[in-house]
Amino acid sequence: MALSLNLLDEKREPTTLRNWSYHQDIAKSYTKRVRTRTFPQGDRVLRRVFENKKNKPARKLVPEWEGPYKVIEVRGA
Repeated sequence: MALSLNLLDEKREPTTLRNWSYHQDIAKSYTKRVRTRTFPQGDRVLRRVFENKKNKPARKLVPEWEGPYKVIEVRGA
């Protein structure tokens, strides 16, 4: 019984490493595709609305954007 548990750990280790490597590759490809957007102070921006499309019966007629909003402060740039 102890021998089979040791073999199980030996089989599990390469799989864990492969899984970790796969997740690293996925994260790297996602980071390549993400575009960061910065807006200068005073710009006017629209905000996408996701809540309107959930419960309304006429989802096609509900506006997808709200605003325009004025950028007051720039953070994290």
